[in-house]
Amino acid sequence: MAWATRFLAAVAFLVVGVVFAPDLFGSGPASPTAAVSVAKIAHLLCFATCWGAALWVTFIGGIIMFKYLPRHQFGNLQSKMFPAYFMLISVCAAISVMAFAYLHPWKSASSLERYQLGFLLSALVFNLSNLLVFTPMTIEAVGVDNTFRRKWNREEYLERAREREKEEKDEESHFKSKAKAPPVQRKPLKHRDFEVDLESRLGKTQVVTPIAPLSQQAGYYCEVCECVVKDSANYLDHINGKKHQRALGMSMRVERATLQQVQERFETLKKRKAPGSFTEQVILMNSYVIASDLDERILKQQQEEEERKRQRRERKKEKKKEKAVQDESEDIDPDVAAMMGFGGFRSSKK
Repeated sequence: MAWATRFLAAVAFLVVGVVFAPDLFGSGPASPTAAVSVAKIAHLLCFATCWGAALWVTFIGGIIMFKYLPRHQFGNLQSKMFPAYFMLISVCAAISVMAFAYLHPWKSASSLERYQLGFLLSALVFNLSNLLVFTPMTIEAVGVDNTFRRKWNREEYLERAREREKEEKDEESHFKSKAKAPPVQRKPLKHRDFEVDLESRLGKTQVVTPIAPLSQQAGYYCEVCECVVKDSANYLDHINGKKHQRALGMSMRVERATLQQVQERFETLKKRKAPGSFTEQVILMNSYVIASDLDERILKQQQEEEERKRQRRERKKEKKKEKAVQDESEDIDPDVAAMMGFGGFRSSKK
């Protein structure tokens, strides 16, 4: 826009010269016809351009942009458009003033022409003030307040970056020190010496609140891992899983049994199998008698059920036969049956 500023300055100086010293430019009754025609055309075109541009920007383009564009976009567009707009208006106003002053010098002009020249000069002054004073202020305000761009403090973020790098280095050194440490030796997996409680809270009603501790919430609570599992299947998977066993200090590997442990186990099973006292023998005999009685009762119930099914099938067959006989008797004409000497095929028994 530097060239436009220089051009406007040259036109402004020319306007001042034409207004205050029109004789130097040949203005007056003896002005050349060509110069007068050019001045009239220049005045008409520049005045029309000023009027049309002001009308468009003020009442059409500006309102539409303000209504449909976001605030920051409108501010950015305004900061780019207003300098060019006021530059165009100022140049056209200056040329219009210069042409009007050339056609109607101040000394020989009538009062009406002087009023017109005064209005044109005031319009030029207002346009120059907008271009040189208010537009830079508007652009500066738009750049600060209306773009909504955050300002970043470089020193602050450099300090944050240094702190982050320091934390990353500390973490790396911590991991390296952990890697150098000897591995943790866990105990082999062992069987549980207690019974898992899955049915103590079955069928009970419990009021659960959001602020209640985990041990009082709905589900199965694991004291070792301090977590709640919603159903029994997942609870069993959890207590048999790797995470729970690690929390107990055990690995998922089973200890290899020695020969002595296997022999001791066999001896224990033999002692359980062989009855050692008279009481144990009596208990075994009673259990055998009870089991045999139970088998006999089950067999008897099965036989009775089979007999009932057989009788039910026979009754169904008899009903089907009776129904077939009735259908055949209904198909024979009664007159034909009387001529043949029998009244029907039905039995006289009731």
